[in-house]
Amino acid sequence: MTGLDWPQPKPTELHTVAPTLANTLLTCEKKAAFQLDPELKDLARPTTRTALGSAAHSLIESVLGGEAPPIGSRTEWLAEAWSRALEGQVRKLAEAWPGRTLPPTAAWPGLTATRRRLLRRLEDLEPIRTVASPHTGPAGSGVVPDLPWVERWLEDPDTGIAGKADLVEESGDSVRVVDQKTGVHQEGILDSQRRQLLLYAHLTSITLGRAVSKAAVIDVKGKEECFNVDPADVVREVATVVSARERFNRARSTGEFTAAPSPENCRFCAFRVICPEYWSARSSDPTDVGWPPNDVLGPITEHGHANEVIIGLAEHPTSLLLTDDVAAAHATEVAAVDLDRNGVFGVRMRWNSLVRFG
Repeated sequence: MTGLDWPQPKPTELHTVAPTLANTLLTCEKKAAFQLDPELKDLARPTTRTALGSAAHSLIESVLGGEAPPIGSRTEWLAEAWSRALEGQVRKLAEAWPGRTLPPTAAWPGLTATRRRLLRRLEDLEPIRTVASPHTGPAGSGVVPDLPWVERWLEDPDTGIAGKADLVEESGDSVRVVDQKTGVHQEGILDSQRRQLLLYAHLTSITLGRAVSKAAVIDVKGKEECFNVDPADVVREVATVVSARERFNRARSTGEFTAAPSPENCRFCAFRVICPEYWSARSSDPTDVGWPPNDVLGPITEHGHANEVIIGLAEHPTSLLLTDDVAAAHATEVAAVDLDRNGVFGVRMRWNSLVRFG
């Protein structure tokens, strides 16, 4: 490790846990702490990967909500709506990454496959026919609209679990919860996705006053992966999340949050640039090719030409080219993530690289 300052997260107290945050809590407690620290959470900025997912979700919601023309006459509308959704995401990326030159949308990884598969699926997707007459839910839930629900906020005040379900619908005589996945590499149901669906099943049961018996993941092509919801599994997941929240809040008094660095857990984590456990783990297992390949940490031994610094790593000196908005004057240490290769012994910043100097 170098002499860089490594900030200790100071998160706000955790009262409400969304299913996505529950997965973070149970995977890496320290990442959750970074996310909930008001001074550090902005490191988790959107990327082209998350922007694609957001654009796809918004288009699915529009079609399910009945905004699209009838089946058979919506091709042009879908293309235009997709373009508008992407334009909105580009604006958000520009706001999140001031001073950086964004890649053109045509160069976004996965964009062509996502667009093709999504629009093909949405050509024939029936809108959700909502029933106008609401009914009274269980005690304390007030008046609840009948199923189906699209992107409806659900909350259980007793457990502190809350979130927005993609879709809750009736399937025959049963109720099922659906999670819409937009990644092009969705294969089967991951453990994290199963946990989210079980938590949404709990929230639906609390709100609706009916048990949820089925859950499904639908990928960008419309392929469904389903499973039967076991009430015992729901109870167990809820208890696990409640315990994790209580443990997290206790850890706030000491600031000692458990980190779980691994290639899988750290791959898309923006907080690795400030996480000493990440750098220690990858340096102790440098042969594992699963680690993000071009992240660097080390002392600056030379300030080269223009925006170049030389990092004195143990294996060999490494050249790091910085973007114009980043200055390294007088810096002696550097940690940088999400870089590109630049020759055999060099790396360079991308539009979404994060760099720290000490």
